[in-house]
Amino acid sequence: MTKFCPKCGIELIDDAKFCGKCGTDLTVLKEIFKEEDNSSEEKITEKVKSKPEKDIISNKESKQEGNSQSKFQIDKKIIIGLIAIIAIIAIAGVLFLGSGTQQNYQIKVTDSSLFGTLDPTYGDTFSYDLYGSINPMPKNSSEISVQTDFYDSEGNVVDSSVKTMSEIYSYSLTSNTSIPLGDYYTNSYVDMDHANIQLVDNGNVIANTTYKFNMKNMEIYDENFEVVKNYTPNK
Repeated sequence: MTKFCPKCGIELIDDAKFCGKCGTDLTVLKEIFKEEDNSSEEKITEKVKSKPEKDIISNKESKQEGNSQSKFQIDKKIIIGLIAIIAIIAIAGVLFLGSGTQQNYQIKVTDSSLFGTLDPTYGDTFSYDLYGSINPMPKNSSEISVQTDFYDSEGNVVDSSVKTMSEIYSYSLTSNTSIPLGDYYTNSYVDMDHANIQLVDNGNVIANTTYKFNMKNMEIYDENFEVVKNYTPNK
C-alpha cells in the first residue's frame, strides 16, 4: 500500500521509519495501519493524505505570517536608520553652531591713531591705526580673523589688514580692553575716507562695521618732532 508522510506529503516506502525529506518519525503512521482493517486501506490512505494538506496550508500561513514579520522588521530598520541620520545631522548642526558662528558679534571702533613724520633724511612715514572691541570676544583661533579694508577719499582700496584672533590674543589683551582692529603704514600721505572692518570665520563674514576717518585729527611732526601746522601733502 502506498504511504505518505503526514507532515510534508511525500510518498514513502512501506518499511520507512523516518521521512527522507522532512525527517518525521513514521512510527505514528504504523500505529494507524495497525488499528485499521485491511479492507479500509483506502480510507487510511485518504486520512494520511489529508493530513499533510492541512499542514501545507498551515505552513503557508506560517510563511505569510513570517513574511509579514520580516517586512515589519525591515521597515523598523529603515525607521531606525532614518532616526540615526536625523540625529547625526542634528549633532553636526549643534557642533557647527557651537563653533561660535551663531553669536551676534558687535564690532566697535573706540580709537584711531593718525600719525605722520616728515623726515627729509630717512623719508616720510604715515600710519593709520584702528583700535576697538568685539563683543562677545571670539575664541583664540587662527581660523577667525579681523579684516580691515582702508578706502581713500576717491573710494579706492589702498590696503587690507588681516589679523587672526591668535595674533590679537598674543598682545595679551582681554575683551575689556581695546584690541588692534587694523593698521596701514605708508611713505606717502593718503587722504583716508573710511575703513570697512569684518570679522571672518573660515571665509564667512559673521560681523562687520564701517568707520569714518576724520583726517583733521592726523598729527604731523617734522624731523625734530615738532608739530607741523597747516600741513599740505604733496600731490
